[in-house]
Amino acid sequence: MKKHSKHTKLERRNNDNFAPNEIAILGTNCGNISDLVSKVSQQLFNYKLGYFDASHAKEVEKNILSEYVFHHEGNLQITTSGAVNKFKQRLDFAQYDFVFINGNHYQGSKQILILDKTKEASVLKRLKQLDNIQFIVKLKSETEYFSFLEEEYPQIKNIPCYHINEIEVISNHINKLIQEKTATVKGLVLVGGKSTRMGQDKSQLNYYGKPQKEYVKELLENNNLDTFYSVQNSSEKKMRFQISLSI
Repeated sequence: MKKHSKHTKLERRNNDNFAPNEIAILGTNCGNISDLVSKVSQQLFNYKLGYFDASHAKEVEKNILSEYVFHHEGNLQITTSGAVNKFKQRLDFAQYDFVFINGNHYQGSKQILILDKTKEASVLKRLKQLDNIQFIVKLKSETEYFSFLEEEYPQIKNIPCYHINEIEVISNHINKLIQEKTATVKGLVLVGGKSTRMGQDKSQLNYYGKPQKEYVKELLENNNLDTFYSVQNSSEKKMRFQISLSI
């Protein structure tokens, strides 16, 4: 006997460590990481992006007041302190399409490894964090792969590799990562009702000079959503007609 299920089985959102969709950048100093994030973000201006980093201040005062500074252009700067909690961070970052993480401080579920000869020891220290490298970035074209990287990951040279100045190429790669985890959303305009109380088809009511259903469809399409009408099919109409006759 099939067990009764009260609720529809919905697929749960596949969250990363700290955000629904994230990537950690590591392998070089924090200045290079934040600079790369800034330049890439300017290319990906259509998305809502976040940057997750640790404070570099030596002393942090008790968190008596968290400051949220809003700019009239829509920017928000948050200054606060507190323990990192991955469940809380997922809530905080739920509104973002993509979150960059400073991998020198926190481990992301996906990684960008920057090859910086001066930080070879740092990469060795974090070798186990490199479990899902998406691509490599070199500060200098002549920089060789560290021997321990080739030993740990024999296929590492098959992973795409870019120069730090190839911002457009790097941005395009990240754009693909965002798209891979972005659910396809379509618009649906419900126009299948009988409009019994209205006495006429509500979807055909004049709204700003056009039928209401057309206005709503255009509203969704203007937000880049493929949109469709949900209507009654002919068999449903015929069935209701037959039932009304039998009564």
